[in-house]
Amino acid sequence: MQSAPLAYRISPKHKTMDAKLVKAAKETGASWYNFNVLLSYNKAVNLVIKERGLGGTLGMKGIGIREYLKTGGQFVWFRTCDVDVDEVCGHRGATFFSDLKDIGININATIDGEKGRDGLIIDGAIKIDGKIAGYVLPLYAWETIKGTDYAGVKWAFYDEFIPAEHKRIGFDVPKALANMCETVMRTRDTRLIMVANSLTKSSPLLRALGFGGISDFGYYVNKNPDKELDEMAILHYCQSPKTYKEKHAASTAGKIARLLGQEGVILENKFDTGANTYLPAGKKKPPMILDCILHGKTDSVRVYTGGINGHTVYIMEDRDKLAYMRYRRTFDRKLVSQYVTLADKAYKDYILYAIQAKQVIFESEYAESVLYEMI
Repeated sequence: MQSAPLAYRISPKHKTMDAKLVKAAKETGASWYNFNVLLSYNKAVNLVIKERGLGGTLGMKGIGIREYLKTGGQFVWFRTCDVDVDEVCGHRGATFFSDLKDIGININATIDGEKGRDGLIIDGAIKIDGKIAGYVLPLYAWETIKGTDYAGVKWAFYDEFIPAEHKRIGFDVPKALANMCETVMRTRDTRLIMVANSLTKSSPLLRALGFGGISDFGYYVNKNPDKELDEMAILHYCQSPKTYKEKHAASTAGKIARLLGQEGVILENKFDTGANTYLPAGKKKPPMILDCILHGKTDSVRVYTGGINGHTVYIMEDRDKLAYMRYRRTFDRKLVSQYVTLADKAYKDYILYAIQAKQVIFESEYAESVLYEMI
């Protein structure tokens, strides 16, 4: 996987909120996420990272279903794994349709799905009034459906594109998404919206799209040397509204989050780098064996394996007292005393899988940034 240049921040446009969302927010006391600003940039790929409970998933449903009711255009709803698809399709779609009334869309989840404006999900097909409005697809299944025709699809949505910390993803997510989009979109100008809670920046998909280096709230666009790909994607790292944050912090759930030390992720919408992501400062390093040295465009890192179970991967700074500023740069390779192994794609994929499995520990943020630059 080629590394993409880091995204850069842009000033947001002012765009009034959808009138139906404003009305729904007043009636329910909620603070729904406003997609209008993001979509006004007219990018093919649109990402949102936000706090839970702000209606990002609900907003995507609204965009897809309103498109279908207005033009007949269908949508696809991507989830990563089977268990995620089961969550969407459970009780024949009752959960999927249940909250649409909050944004002014009245669709009743029924067993028949035939009377009036009724809806159900059966065999992965989202039906409204007995007709197919969309499809729920697990991302890994691109190989099994690549011959299927999705000519009516106008929108593609990927919910929870950053997997939960406990999940073990056994496939290449960027590869699966690229192939799934090829199957669903073909040569049509279908737009993609992806929503996630801010869990971890170690998402290979986030890195592959060029958004791995973000840290502050705001709007970002990707940079790419290919002019056709440059600024093709936009990401909004969303700061929660003050009123919502205060209400959330005062709630029982908010108090539990604070009590358990999770207020940063749950209440402040901050990235969680995960437990044991970095080596504890000042402590003796665990036993480890040098695997290889990886060279990026400018800097290098060393990859070790070891630890208590022998399966942990350690990404360490490549330092040498003879190297320039003690950090070995690419032009200092002649100073390397060990045999230098240049990582091929298979090895980089191994590192990505290890990151997803929470089996990687970094010596520092510097070592982390160098690694992500090259994978």
